[in-house]
Amino acid sequence: MQSPEQILKDLINAAKVDEVEAFEKALAALDPFLKKEKPQWLKELQHWARQPAVPGYAMVHVTVEQLRSLD
Repeated sequence: MQSPEQILKDLINAAKVDEVEAFEKALAALDPFLKKEKPQWLKELQHWARQPAVPGYAMVHVTVEQLRSLD
């Protein structure tokens, strides 16, 4: 099983190259960690969501909004 850090890296890499399928797979892999690690994930994803020059920005931004809705 991958570590949360590796999954986050996969998520960011998929977003950078607009690989929607890989992005969704990594996002699904995060599910078991979200309850325990949400503040850390949110901080990392918010950092990427503020980088509009990064391809995949919209996917990351949507993910941040979805995570916020879990509060």
